[in-house]
Amino acid sequence: MCARKANFSTSKTLFRNKNLFPHRCLSKHADLVSDSCKFVLLPALVILAQSDRPVHADAELTADKMEIIQGAQVATGNAVLKDETLLLEADQISYREATAEARGKVSFTRKDLRITGETLKFNRRDGSFSGKKLRVGKWPVHIEAEELSGSKHLYEARDAILYYGEPERFSPRVFAGKLGYEPELERYFVEDARLQLGEYSLFRIPAGSYSTRKYPFGFIGEAGHRRSVGAYIILEPTLQRGEEFLLTPSIELYQKRGILLNPSLLFSRKREAVTHSNLNFSWIRDQGDDPPLYSKSLPKDRHHWKWEHAHLLNGLVHAKVKLNWLSDADFLRDFRPDLFRDDFSDDSFAEASYHRDNMILSAMARLQPNSFTRLPRRIPEVRGDLLASPLGETGILQRGHASLSWLRDDEANLENTRFDVFYGLSYNWATPSWYSLTPIAGTRLTKYFGNETHVNDYTRVLGEIGINAEAFSHATWDLVNPIWGIDGLRHIVKGIAQYRYIPEAESGTGQFAAIEQLLLEHNLPLLGLGTIPHLDDLRELHTLRVGIENRLDTRSAEYGSRRLGALNLYQDIFPDRNEQKLEALYTNLVLSPARWLDLNLTTKMLSETGRYNQLSSGVTLRDGDQTNLHFTNEYLRNGNRQNHLLATYKLNRDHLLAIRLRHDSNRNEFTEQGYTWSTHIGKYWILDNQVTFRRGDPRESDFNYRMGLRLKTY
Repeated sequence: MCARKANFSTSKTLFRNKNLFPHRCLSKHADLVSDSCKFVLLPALVILAQSDRPVHADAELTADKMEIIQGAQVATGNAVLKDETLLLEADQISYREATAEARGKVSFTRKDLRITGETLKFNRRDGSFSGKKLRVGKWPVHIEAEELSGSKHLYEARDAILYYGEPERFSPRVFAGKLGYEPELERYFVEDARLQLGEYSLFRIPAGSYSTRKYPFGFIGEAGHRRSVGAYIILEPTLQRGEEFLLTPSIELYQKRGILLNPSLLFSRKREAVTHSNLNFSWIRDQGDDPPLYSKSLPKDRHHWKWEHAHLLNGLVHAKVKLNWLSDADFLRDFRPDLFRDDFSDDSFAEASYHRDNMILSAMARLQPNSFTRLPRRIPEVRGDLLASPLGETGILQRGHASLSWLRDDEANLENTRFDVFYGLSYNWATPSWYSLTPIAGTRLTKYFGNETHVNDYTRVLGEIGINAEAFSHATWDLVNPIWGIDGLRHIVKGIAQYRYIPEAESGTGQFAAIEQLLLEHNLPLLGLGTIPHLDDLRELHTLRVGIENRLDTRSAEYGSRRLGALNLYQDIFPDRNEQKLEALYTNLVLSPARWLDLNLTTKMLSETGRYNQLSSGVTLRDGDQTNLHFTNEYLRNGNRQNHLLATYKLNRDHLLAIRLRHDSNRNEFTEQGYTWSTHIGKYWILDNQVTFRRGDPRESDFNYRMGLRLKTY
């Protein structure tokens, strides 16, 4: 039988449901649904509900057989209803007054939305629908339901299964006795819900609202062995509560140590004020008997409180708190070895600042909750900063700061109270475009108040004069090289000279407690009276710094220019010294000749001997997202000489190999080797296998194995 088709116009008849969904969180605009329905919320159908534009009057209906039954167009056999926005296919489609009823092998497609099932009733005018045994998909969620219904404002269901990602054997899913969806909010609401892994129930999910834009849950698991703790298992599930709360009730099991509880709460809000707060608490009743490395003895109840909080209000007020409270100095080494090796810090502080025009008012205190920590700290400091701003119509720029500080050094048992104020002026001399001259002047007053170690007050006033000079030049070449991605070359060269003279900078030594002292510096020192960090330990400050800066650019295929390379050289000269007027030559080299290659080199060479006191370098190679190789080294004369290599290679979309090597040149051996194989289990789980070999670590085994499992979220 040949196919037939009919053209017709839609009417204004609306389809409506009959019973309210009984969830207090749902919109007051919810349509009515039959008591016999099983409620399901369809994030996947948001497009149907959000179409406010007029429905096209003409639609095309085709089938093997066409007939009119009780005023309705009935298409049977390979029935297809389509217009510019939708495609509906089924064994049979009945259409009357803008409402289509489809039965048997139903397939509905509209933009990025797809529905399949046994029956579907859909109104083209207002987007309302109902159906049985439907599967609905719109990234990132898929839904299965025996019966479902919805309107422009709300979709509802009972005994529904919501998949995050495509349904498969071990995909995470939410089974909800009651589930609803409000498309305007892109959120769904659940009651009597539980999280499942495949067909296995894991735990119940609290009733409430969740976002479809990200997973409401996550999971990280880890198992392995270390000499200091024995075999261990770490379970770290996460649960997103609304848009703002992330709960992590983590538990860790250690063969030699016992059970460590590690709950954490992350709060994040972005409204008129931006707030980010992370509270973490770790506690264990330690059953181990290994001797401590840093502490004299270990308490049985060991803990680590960590709180990080940041708050930004209208871009004007910024507050930040970081607190690390440890029961003993060995906690991080025993239970957080990666943090201990790579970023060992129990730093704690609180600060707040107010920004307005060219002014910043701030207060800062460095806290010391741990008795075993001995660091110089400010308790507290109140400060005001005047940023660079014009002084009337004179063409002179002014800048400065003033502070009142209470300082304490527990290790040396010293303290001082210090008032400090700096005011500086600079003037940009009118010069031709190829060079610039900027004379500067400044003064700094520092008053130390008497205390137990230094009874008398002491006031120091220092002055500074100097000049900054720069000369510029550039050249361009029409060079094209497709292999290296070069589309023209531009070389910019700048010569610089900076002179600073601060007479009698060492005055007052010994008349106050020196807490902020000069530390060993490997980088280029700061110049200028207003930027000196070691205010209590000033040294010779009569310096001429000369340098040359080079930059080579090419046109970028995306926008603007791309840096191909840069070479900067700086030399400090000390006119007042009788010997060693030249201290060190600083070099910084960066090369990026192609997007897949980066090279960098930083050196500090002693000018008198020509020997390198510090050298660090890095090489990065990239092959798209398939291969990455990063090599760095750090060379210090009479110090550490470390080489690091990190390489990753993606075999295919499911398998990744990684190698991490650490080589000690002083000992001429590899102190750490790590080999990782990462693979996908299904589409949503990632399994990491890691083997580590170590040398010279008295606390850890020479051989360690670690296995990690984590949920891949979007």
